[in-house]
Amino acid sequence: MKYLSFILFFFWATNIVAQTACSCVDNKKRKPLKTYKLSKGVTIGLCGFLNKHYKKNIEENIYTEAYLFNCSSNQKLYEWRALQNCSILQKEDTILINEYYLLPIGDSFKLEWKPFFATQIFVDKNEFREQQYFLTKAYNYTQKEVLTILKRYEETTHKTYEWNSSKYLDLCYQLFWSYVSGSGQALLYLKEAKTKFGGFSGHIAEEYDNLILTYRNIKYYNK
Repeated sequence: MKYLSFILFFFWATNIVAQTACSCVDNKKRKPLKTYKLSKGVTIGLCGFLNKHYKKNIEENIYTEAYLFNCSSNQKLYEWRALQNCSILQKEDTILINEYYLLPIGDSFKLEWKPFFATQIFVDKNEFREQQYFLTKAYNYTQKEVLTILKRYEETTHKTYEWNSSKYLDLCYQLFWSYVSGSGQALLYLKEAKTKFGGFSGHIAEEYDNLILTYRNIKYYNK
């Protein structure tokens, strides 16, 4: 797990005023979508957009192109881009931000949106602290499922799905999640898949590269 911290000077006496006059950092006429009250009078505001596209499939509200900020100082604490989709939960004095990823964990390894990257923001000794990690212990494949995917990869050639390159990408997602589930062999297969299948292009190449980047990020954040 990676820990980041940054010092913020809390002016507790002004917090009560800030709570009643909390406005978005980049637009003072805009009120936060939601506020979260922590102890010692600290209020965190959320500004951005509610992504209604995912409302049918996900119970939590999903926010995109959004940020959390300290209502007292108007300082941004955490920000995510338009292509990132996050839910937010409060557990006592901790704000939990879960970023959703497409993971191959549905029936027949179908891709589903699930929380996979977590950020916790909390106050410790008058400082905001940030803790980030991947949820690698959730939704793991069984050993039988891993072996099924490894065998499928071994039997697949660059001509198997010659006219449907998205099938190769599906297999790469499954190899990636097999690695997350504990298979070192799956990681080796994932790294060589691009060459084995004759190279990728367009959005297939982009998504494959994102899988490799996510693997590297897991190594970084979950040390």
